[in-house]
Amino acid sequence: VTDEERAQILSDVPEARVVVIPTIHAVSERVRPADGRKDVLFVGGFEHPPNADAVTYLVREVMPRVWQRRADVSVMIVGGSAPPEVEGLASSRVHIKGWVADLDPMLESARTMVVPVRFGAGVKGKITQGLAAGLPVVTTQIGAEGLDGQDGENMLIGDDAQALAERIVRIVDDDDLWQALSRSGRELVAQKFSREILDERLREVLTTDA
Repeated sequence: VTDEERAQILSDVPEARVVVIPTIHAVSERVRPADGRKDVLFVGGFEHPPNADAVTYLVREVMPRVWQRRADVSVMIVGGSAPPEVEGLASSRVHIKGWVADLDPMLESARTMVVPVRFGAGVKGKITQGLAAGLPVVTTQIGAEGLDGQDGENMLIGDDAQALAERIVRIVDDDDLWQALSRSGRELVAQKFSREILDERLREVLTTDA
């Protein structure tokens, strides 16, 4: 699903015909403004080990640095099959929501989606989903893999707890930055992860040489 994976396949099997089929999302035309939003949203099914690691890291290492400056920010954790160590993160500022049938209300109320993944590969569908909804994303270089995302342009990227915390505080405090990232994130999805891109790539896949 990424150019990096395509390159790996071609390195191993040079004669292969490989087409990248990315995650696909409809881009929101209307986005609720930044005013009134303040919570951090984490999304991830916990059958996938990188998600449990990431949310534990978020709550134990990143958010204490955020709370030193913004004690009013809460964390909403969405995802099924949470193990005991994730359930144990619950507090007055950390809310374990479990699996939800419809993520849209949280995408429309959160201030930012934070995806501090520290291992894994491929495009992270939750990031492209958040960007498509106009929700600014804070993530790591691993989280941004395959997106062509740039720190400060269409998402915020940091690779240690302090850098991530600083970026969360920035997006919570700065409405203009929030608006710019909301717009540029949707533009990125439209360019790389839209239904039009899917149509183009599938036509390429289904076209056979004469």
